[in-house]
Amino acid sequence: MTYVHDAEHNIWVRKDSADILYSDGVAKEDRLFDGVESCKDRSVNSPEINALITDWASEYHFSAKRHFVLKGLEFEKNQAVLELGCGCGAISRYLAEQGVELTSVEGTVSRARTASRRCEDLPNAEFYVDNFTKFQSEKKFDWVLFIGVLEYAPLFGDKADPFGSYLDVAKRHLKPGGKVVIAIENKLGLKYWNGASEDHVGRPYYGIHDLYDGRSAETFSKLEIATLLADNGFEHQEFHYAFPDYKICDTLITEVGLSSKGFNAADLLLGSRSRDYSRKLDPAFTDGLAISTLSKAGLLGEFANSFLITASAQEFTQSTKLALTHNIGKRHPAFTCETSFSGPDCEISVQKTATLSGPHKKIEVGRYTICHDTASASYIDGDSEAGQIIRQMHRTPRPVRLWRSFIPWAEYLKAACRQTSGTSAFEDMTLDGSYIDATPFNFIRTNDGLTQIDVEWRAEQEIPLGWVIARGVRQVLMHGSSNISYNRARIFGTVRLLLEGMGLTLSEDEYERVQQLERAFMSAVQSAPAKKKDQQYRGELIQP
Repeated sequence: MTYVHDAEHNIWVRKDSADILYSDGVAKEDRLFDGVESCKDRSVNSPEINALITDWASEYHFSAKRHFVLKGLEFEKNQAVLELGCGCGAISRYLAEQGVELTSVEGTVSRARTASRRCEDLPNAEFYVDNFTKFQSEKKFDWVLFIGVLEYAPLFGDKADPFGSYLDVAKRHLKPGGKVVIAIENKLGLKYWNGASEDHVGRPYYGIHDLYDGRSAETFSKLEIATLLADNGFEHQEFHYAFPDYKICDTLITEVGLSSKGFNAADLLLGSRSRDYSRKLDPAFTDGLAISTLSKAGLLGEFANSFLITASAQEFTQSTKLALTHNIGKRHPAFTCETSFSGPDCEISVQKTATLSGPHKKIEVGRYTICHDTASASYIDGDSEAGQIIRQMHRTPRPVRLWRSFIPWAEYLKAACRQTSGTSAFEDMTLDGSYIDATPFNFIRTNDGLTQIDVEWRAEQEIPLGWVIARGVRQVLMHGSSNISYNRARIFGTVRLLLEGMGLTLSEDEYERVQQLERAFMSAVQSAPAKKKDQQYRGELIQP
């Protein structure tokens, strides 16, 4: 079949095809195209592209987090990759930056032109407009990708066997030994049990009740999709589990990461919060604690919100990584990192890599100079101190009792103080600058007691004990629970009671001074979108 080149948009089309009936709306898709065209930097981590995010459609198509779901895969330079259903090019851009020979197929001119413009400076990417079930190419591919696409087979595939027809497309285009990659929601995902609307129809419990009738996108449980793939010739499979989901992925846990006895995958997800893409989620329980319980029961993979599946007709080498996580979108690009966990149980290593290369960065916060550094480290097996405190939050959420659960951590810091004045004022007690990020989230409890981990920030000067204690308490209370809220007064009350329990005093003025330091620190570290607390876009269903 002959495709004609559209020079204006640098896409390939065929005259006898029409756009599939799928769109975010003409006005939105025009705005997406105009936004990309206005940017000089169109890379995955482009601040210009990030600044275009104003609603759910633009977040889905422009978020730098979109590509992270593929981070566990080893794409080699010059490998042939076929991306089916590329949308506006968020995944395409990442693939092309890896140096693969990318062929992307999209069902509408509107989206394909935006994807092509996103990759305009990368000659190894080409874009076709076609219903990909009809796409023809003499080329064979090492990889075929369905990222947020397979679930739409009931709408656009062969009605007699919709999912089989989509997988037949992959088989038709793969080289011998090639792999199909699928990113898809889990219909039994934890967020759906917590009341979130099904992502495609906008109704709670829709997938859990198995109400699919062939007139909407349809998702699967782990067993169902594994069986579907095996029945269609892809019996060799590897699952990765995406949190909070594959669309805006923060953390990937591998199968070996779930089964490793020396690795606590759940601790990486203590602060995880699921999103409902059609309305504000009012959760009945805290994701992080439920994840921990599921992990101990060996069920975390069954209840992950999304799967990233690699499958092949032949055996293939599976990942040795245990997990990957990042803070993209939560920080200024200069301080953004990706962290990988790998190795056997007894020798697990932690590798933190800055997204932007260059010298170590410093920021000024009041009279303190704070350095940001990334380095590899050994993994410490044990239980997160934050997890212990968060459980206590749910047992006794009132500050009059809750403060006691912070005592072991706070006493550890007090014992590490460099100087004590003999007074009861916490401002007179100082810590080495390496303790600035010594919050409960960065302490592991082992048989030998508490151990600090993840020393990513370091102040060049000694810092007040009170600053570290106040920021640690606030982090746990603000981010440790998705269904218990703490305002400033309750946070202050918890800090005051904790310090009084340690024989120290705290006034409102003293608390405000350390809060000013904290606000200055966070303002310097965070990116602009991260300052919008729990940004949600309501009333818009997902449109991949």
